[in-house]
Amino acid sequence: MHEGVAIIGMACRFPEADDYREFWANLAIGKISIRQMTTTPASGNEDRIPGKWGGFISGAAHFDPLFFGISPKEARYIDPQQRLMLELAWECIEDAGYPPSRLAGSNTGVYIGACNFDYRELLIKNGLNNAHSVAGTLNTFIPNRISYFFNLHGPSIHIDTACASSLFAVEQGVRSVRSGECGMALVGGVNLLLSETQYTSFSKAGMLSPTHTCRTFDENADGYVRGEGGGMLLLKPLSKAIADGDPIWAIIKGAAVNHGGRAKGLISPNAFSQSQVIAEAWRQADVTAESISHIETHGTGTPLGDPLEIHGLTRAFSQIRQEDSGKTAFCGLSSVKPSIGHLESASGIAGIIKVILSMRAQQLPGVQNFKTLNPKIKLEDSPFYILSKPLIPWEPPINKSGTPYPRRAGVSSFGLGGANAHVALEEWEPDTIHSPAPNEPLAFPFSAKTQERLSETVAKFIDYLDKIQSQKHAISLRDIAYTLQVGRENMDYRLGVIAQSATELQVALTKFLSNEPSNTTFTGQINKETHPEIENQAPRSERVEEWIKNKNLPPLLRLWTNGYEPDWTRFYSIQPKRQNLPCYSFAPTPYWVPDAAQ
Repeated sequence: MHEGVAIIGMACRFPEADDYREFWANLAIGKISIRQMTTTPASGNEDRIPGKWGGFISGAAHFDPLFFGISPKEARYIDPQQRLMLELAWECIEDAGYPPSRLAGSNTGVYIGACNFDYRELLIKNGLNNAHSVAGTLNTFIPNRISYFFNLHGPSIHIDTACASSLFAVEQGVRSVRSGECGMALVGGVNLLLSETQYTSFSKAGMLSPTHTCRTFDENADGYVRGEGGGMLLLKPLSKAIADGDPIWAIIKGAAVNHGGRAKGLISPNAFSQSQVIAEAWRQADVTAESISHIETHGTGTPLGDPLEIHGLTRAFSQIRQEDSGKTAFCGLSSVKPSIGHLESASGIAGIIKVILSMRAQQLPGVQNFKTLNPKIKLEDSPFYILSKPLIPWEPPINKSGTPYPRRAGVSSFGLGGANAHVALEEWEPDTIHSPAPNEPLAFPFSAKTQERLSETVAKFIDYLDKIQSQKHAISLRDIAYTLQVGRENMDYRLGVIAQSATELQVALTKFLSNEPSNTTFTGQINKETHPEIENQAPRSERVEEWIKNKNLPPLLRLWTNGYEPDWTRFYSIQPKRQNLPCYSFAPTPYWVPDAAQ
């Protein structure tokens, strides 16, 4: 039996969702994020595109190059897929409660699925194939640039198995972490729609819905709608994640890949091979079929592909260990594609993130646009039913002893050329016992590369506090303070806040944004030329030692805003827990194909 692999960090950018919190909010209300293309940066001739609909992210051209040490000139020659995944890698590591520099020099692996290269096409069309575009447009540099920037020494691999790419990346990361080749692994996928070429080809091949609507499992299914986005997960051995006190989103219990071999055609699905890969992932998980309560299907909404997938699932469940309970219809089927489009090389990671968020909320979003079952799909006496209601409680099956199983779900992705992948997930029940409620003031440090980014990061944090308090989530200020102290990079523009309650913290942060004075707020800008002594400010200083011992926060925060880095762990007799908090707010500056005349 394989050890479980913990997912400790998560980040995404999906249609009409700039992070996973917005993504879940959209899923929970049944929002469909399919829109008509309003512009085509390549030529402006969007009316010539046969299927000009899709799920589009905001700011695909935006990037913060100076944050990553890249010149604005070079940024224009870098595929936005590379740029997006750099930002998501940073957010993913921060989401796990670690400053990214903590991973520098480690054997962390990077596995990224990507199959489109639209931006390279745009540069070549405009005669802009230069030295920068070599590393800027080859998909192999999507993971390589991440490994380079973060100084990671594990494998750095680009994977292209078409629509199965991101799940193949997850499987490779799981395999690497399990074998000990990597201590951790960043895995994910990206897909941006920046040119009309693939739209035209897919439409002529009859793959895209002529009605611009994905109807997974429905009798009126007529093809899929394209979508774009990116997602990233940080993986770690479960035992190590528990020992390190990491926040755990979910556990990967099994991951398998294969190819369908010879089928009816090169791009025809093979239900038998699909069943084999699903069964293998759940054999690794070593659980009974009756304990699996949800499958996030590939579910592209094609009239023949959906029935074949259900046939493969039924066959797979017959191969997984049974308890002979005689139960039917215990496993709900869904697909996120009607909501955000088919994200192609990022579709699998979108499915995983949807399932993780559903586990955490203990709710299952239904399949949008579903009305009447495709008559070619046979569900009678099967383990499956379609999640047709907008949002239902996720009630896991009950075992023979009368207790519920953990919430378990599978995610499938099948590539256009015959590649198949499946990942088996199990919920992680977070410890509901938070660090003790503080009876003393706490220090909340915030920093950014510029004053503007600091303000945006603070504004994002105020919004986060608003939402968790309105939703009455149990939070620990001590855990939040600790995560900000040890889980973020210390940058040049700094804000330190002393607060004893969430309300005090919100008031102080709001005053900072409106430039109101406060005796609990400290600001500073690091300037090594004017503060050369800060680097060598000795913790041996009797005054500093006395401040730490007595938890005298004002002078310590004032010193921190000027460049001194205290050992925050010394403030706690019992170490608090890292939390999934809002991440850095990057500058949204557009960098697009340069004018050829320049």
